Amino acid sequence: QNLLLLRKVNALYRDPVFQQLQRVIFDIVAGSKRIHTLAADAYRSFLRAYARYPSAIKTIFNVKVLHIGHVADSFGLKEKPSMIGKSTTAQEFKKRKNEHIRTLVRKKKPKK
Repeated sequence: QNLLLLRKVNALYRDPVFQQLQRVIFDIVAGSKRIHTLAADAYRSFLRAYARYPSAIKTIFNVKVLHIGHVADSFGLKEKPSMIGKSTTAQEFKKRKNEHIRTLVRKKKPKK
């Protein structure tokens, strides 16, 4: 049964329509830094969530068996982002927040 499913998935990857769609998705993600950042963050979030499934269903959703290259493809990423480090979007948000706080502090300082 697993072998039959594997053959169907492999046939899908060889389908020219699928390959063309995948190239379009790769081009869209690669063409925009913002979209690439969001895709990389979504990829990391997906893998973190996948790894934390309850133990009762880990035999079905086993992260060690998951092909992370295919997961990266599904997010339009040509290579898998590093799992080390924080979300880029969260870092950008924190940076903007700190800059905003600094500007507010500068405005409130009394002039001598």
